[in-house]
Amino acid sequence: MSYPTRIVTTNNLSRTLLSLPIRLLHPPSHPNHVLALYCSLLSLRQCIHLNTDLDKNNNAHGDVLGPEMLCRAWTTLAEIGLLILRAGFGGDAAPNWCRGIEGEIEDAIAKGLHLSLAPKQSSLRTYHTHLMLLHSHLVLWQHNLKFSRSLMKRVWGSLSASDLPQTQYTALLSQHASYLSSVPVTSVMNNANKSSTLASRPSPIAETLRSLGSRHRHPDIVRLAILIKLRTLVRAQKWHGTMNPADQSIQGSLPEAESALGLVFDVPDGSAPFSSDPTERGVNTLLERMQMHVLVISVLYYTFIGDSKAASPRLSRLHQLLDVLALTKGADAFLTIPLTPGPPLIIEMSHPRVLFELGYIISSVSKRDTVGRDPRRKKFLAAGLLEINNRTEELGFPKWSSLADARELEDRLAKIKADFLCEMAGVCIMRSEFEQAEGCLAEVIAHTRTYSIFPFFAARITLHHAHLAHATTQVERALHCYRAAAFLDDDEQTGSSSHNYGSGTSGFVRVAARAGEVGLRLGLRAIKDHTLPVSMRDTDNDLNTMACDVIEECKAYPGVLTAVGRLLEAITSKEIVKAKHKLKASLDIASRAQDNHLRAVVLALTSAHYYDTASDHAQVMLQTARQLAAGMGASETRGNVDSGRPRGENYCGNSPLGLWVGERFLELYRRRGALDSARGQMEENETLRAAVRILPSRVRNSRVAIPLAV
Repeated sequence: MSYPTRIVTTNNLSRTLLSLPIRLLHPPSHPNHVLALYCSLLSLRQCIHLNTDLDKNNNAHGDVLGPEMLCRAWTTLAEIGLLILRAGFGGDAAPNWCRGIEGEIEDAIAKGLHLSLAPKQSSLRTYHTHLMLLHSHLVLWQHNLKFSRSLMKRVWGSLSASDLPQTQYTALLSQHASYLSSVPVTSVMNNANKSSTLASRPSPIAETLRSLGSRHRHPDIVRLAILIKLRTLVRAQKWHGTMNPADQSIQGSLPEAESALGLVFDVPDGSAPFSSDPTERGVNTLLERMQMHVLVISVLYYTFIGDSKAASPRLSRLHQLLDVLALTKGADAFLTIPLTPGPPLIIEMSHPRVLFELGYIISSVSKRDTVGRDPRRKKFLAAGLLEINNRTEELGFPKWSSLADARELEDRLAKIKADFLCEMAGVCIMRSEFEQAEGCLAEVIAHTRTYSIFPFFAARITLHHAHLAHATTQVERALHCYRAAAFLDDDEQTGSSSHNYGSGTSGFVRVAARAGEVGLRLGLRAIKDHTLPVSMRDTDNDLNTMACDVIEECKAYPGVLTAVGRLLEAITSKEIVKAKHKLKASLDIASRAQDNHLRAVVLALTSAHYYDTASDHAQVMLQTARQLAAGMGASETRGNVDSGRPRGENYCGNSPLGLWVGERFLELYRRRGALDSARGQMEENETLRAAVRILPSRVRNSRVAIPLAV
């Protein structure tokens, strides 16, 4: 019995070799990703070599690849070459199998462009645009930003109205990505007169994309353009503006973005706090992803300005979307926008894992209250850290992603974990849980050094060490750490454009550190002057000048730092009426932000102004301050008292503030002749005094200097 013999022609072989890469490629998380790149490159080289040999021999049987297939081969070779470069196999240290790959990519792009521009090959025009974009990506990888942007503009200028919408959108989005990568972001709020080009002259690309989407009647593109504009403003730290229609700020752009995405929160009482198209809600994945990005920005913005009432409904909506996202297994960062006419547009957004972990930390940051036995702010942080440490599922990537994309995601997740640890340390310090705070700081230093991201967090870590030393009465260490944190977050001192110290803080850490130093020095001066007559008290002009500067700097940051600035202004004011006015303003901001940690301090200081003139009013404020101080570190269950421990160690809460309030209560009881209450208060004060005395011993490494080296 005989079987028919199948003849494999060279044309079939070339086509088979050309189709291999799409079948061989694996996502970067797969162990065979690099092997797939090697095999894909080998098959493309063989395909082109075989076709070149046939062309030289003037093959008469039609086995040579046609212009379209050959252009596709050159384009695929350029794409695979860029994946190899982004995997870290370029340059002089490249392995033998891809040595000189940069030259191969340039040659492939040049030959592909030559074919696409042939006068009789108008159908290859789409390859021309794609190859030009690949060329710009190669040039950008070679750090030639100016040439890359020039190529992007050339691509956009070569397009016409007859080109497919997908081609036009791709060119615009690539140009915007190149624009962002070539603009350094500096401390805009700290150096208003030296703001970056991105901040002072926002890119018009988003507006062009929006008008183009409106012209083609693609509502998803219009929403995407609005979101791109908002994220660009976040990158530029443009938080505040004039709220006019042409406003280029987050404050002015947020209402438009929320409205475009169907997020409505300003509704009458009794109505739903949000709404969207019922046909799209829960079905349109693209819309939900866009809503997540806008909600993340809006929650952060309203938390930043201290408006907890506006942040709360947005956080609730974000939680609903994250619950839906948690049920989506294996999702990646790429989404498809259907377009008519023509092929769909594939865009890359934040990875679902990034959004999911950001949801925990944003929930914690927006819940500013740290008072109570189990505050929600700490619960969100603990749940987020548990989710990070127990993560087992593989991160989703499409097969055309590169190792650089995987490394970038890993780096981003490492930074998010560092954010979690920093926030947990801050919460523990506010709750007087100093042992746990010290452990978090040690862990975040080890974590950031492991992933080589310590310079990004050096200023924040140092500020937390300053707060820890301040809270445990280690004055010298606190002053050193405050000054170091301010130095590390100062662009002019450290040159953060090259070292990335304090990256992304916009000078917030610097101002917070200087405010902490001023507050500590004012307290030390008050203790010193308390035992001296007025004529011998130290004026300390340098401290007064620094306090005035810090008060002005705090005004640039709404929310908590503005409240701190008002507080410092009240302390340094010599006019009682002005001091009361500033304290009331600070209390209003703290109450609106639900920041009970700051509210307790403001209430205690305000009571001092009414202590001699309106004792009943002062007692009410002192009682509230005492309750808040006791709640900053309350145990999860009642009755956790060990009778065998030394006196003071069983006390939970802010013992220095509690002692100060207790001494005021003791004086009030003595004035009124309430001897029984006075005796009880004296016993409580002794317990508080013992707790204050042992504060330095609660930190193990109180004498170890914080590492600040790069």
